[in-house]
Amino acid sequence: GDIMAALEARDPGLANTAVLLTSDHGHCFGEHGYMDTHIPSLLEVTQHIPAVLHLPGGRAAGRRVPDLVSQIDVPATLCAIAGLEPPRGHQGVNLLPVATGAGALPPRGLFREALYMEAFQDRLRRSGPDGEVVEDERKLGLRDPRWKYWQWLKIDDEDPLRFRLYELSRGEDDDRAAAE
Repeated sequence: GDIMAALEARDPGLANTAVLLTSDHGHCFGEHGYMDTHIPSLLEVTQHIPAVLHLPGGRAAGRRVPDLVSQIDVPATLCAIAGLEPPRGHQGVNLLPVATGAGALPPRGLFREALYMEAFQDRLRRSGPDGEVVEDERKLGLRDPRWKYWQWLKIDDEDPLRFRLYELSRGEDDDRAAAE
């Protein structure tokens, strides 16, 4: 509220101001047995995060976008709003056409990673007395509108199924890796 009030004081009606509100990740509140914890997770509850975009003058206000988007799209979108080109080599896409209803996004899969960096590295990758990795909770994944695939980075010979495949319409309790 304080930030919006300060913006309104400088630009009444926010006629020339864009605001994007999002978060870095979601949080588990009992899903899959994880209660109130920061886990290196690729569960939808940690990956599906809110994003609210206010465009200058309230353009396209109240519009919901069902498309699969990513935080990597934020720089390209903000550049487009400002009338700039995104940095060369940037992999994100401009969300402004879909946010305003003027276009659609191409179908795409999105890469995910569960590597909560600095504060959790000790927990994510722990070495034994001989330097071997005894625990590795780092995960990588790929998601599209229908499927989500993820795997642990450390493949353990004793547990060859260190990957999961979920058809999202069936939820994340039904691992489809063996069936598919």
